[in-house]
Amino acid sequence: MSEHRFKEFIIAIDEYIDEIKQKYQEHKDDILDIMNENIFVSGYENIFQEGLNAYARGRYKRAIYYFEKANKESKNNFSCLYNLGLAHQSANNVEQAIEYYTEALNIVPNDNDTIYNLGLCFLSVNDGEFAEKYLKIASENAPNDYNARMSYILAIIKCGQIDNGIKKAIHLIKSNKSYIDFSLSVAKCIEEQCFGEADAANISKSIKLLNSYLKAFPKSSEAQIELSVCYGKIGSWDLALKHSLNALAIDSKSYENNKQAGHVYYCSQNYTEALKYYEKALFIQPIKNFEMNYNIALTYEKMGKTKDMEKKVRYILKKFKKHPQIKSIEILLEKINEIKYSSNTSSEEQQYSEFDENVDGLLNE
Repeated sequence: MSEHRFKEFIIAIDEYIDEIKQKYQEHKDDILDIMNENIFVSGYENIFQEGLNAYARGRYKRAIYYFEKANKESKNNFSCLYNLGLAHQSANNVEQAIEYYTEALNIVPNDNDTIYNLGLCFLSVNDGEFAEKYLKIASENAPNDYNARMSYILAIIKCGQIDNGIKKAIHLIKSNKSYIDFSLSVAKCIEEQCFGEADAANISKSIKLLNSYLKAFPKSSEAQIELSVCYGKIGSWDLALKHSLNALAIDSKSYENNKQAGHVYYCSQNYTEALKYYEKALFIQPIKNFEMNYNIALTYEKMGKTKDMEKKVRYILKKFKKHPQIKSIEILLEKINEIKYSSNTSSEEQQYSEFDENVDGLLNE
């Protein structure tokens, strides 16, 4: 068995085991929930407490069920609405969380926890304007709450006020050196707002922040990889590669580090090295990894390895049928079919040409 086939075999086993574990865990939690659930629970306080118990166990859907039931009993109680927002936020149902937090604020307009969490929800969906609005209030209400202040700064940056955000971040870090890691979050937030060489000036600010951080913490793999991303965005692929390799020297088993190295090599048109690091990244994180499988398929295309590309494309189509980017894979399959058709046509033309030559030879005899 080839090394390539062996890796695919290992990945298939890992995926199968992961699915079994996941199904077992789901049934196990359901059984525990049924055992812990009091089927005779009634009354607002008891129902609400069941919601709190479910939330504490990380069973957010069940918590939502009880909080909704308690909310009907108490007719729009602030505690129910707030906890419904919290449970939905924890379950990544951000839009529903925003609705419940907003309703909660209509009842208790000055509750700072609700204001802060509402701001975080808007920040998570990249709505900088509303995130800034609520997080500003939250940070002003609790000036000693560093989490609120940091979130407010990120909201400012998302609104495009990068210089103002950097100044506030530096002031915050200088006032409490234990928050120096926040400079990484600021640098990343700036980089995420930039889209290439047109934003080179702002990317350079992110690079300065990262270099300052690295002077204090030279072994930071995260800072090295973020520098690689920044340099890649402005097309400085030599520097992007340098910092990517620095990150790998610190942590060679990191998924993100191998993924970024593959990306840098791919954009530098060194497809052999790109494939090497994409495969390492996939080996580190093999389960339901659409991105790496897709990147490997694209790399095969660039290398002219049509058969390997087709095999990978068909694997993706089988394993990721409902992925939102599956259309891009179908396009790759169309390309493969075009290549096959072109190859068959060329072969047929060659055969016809050889036939004509042979016939012409017979006629001339």
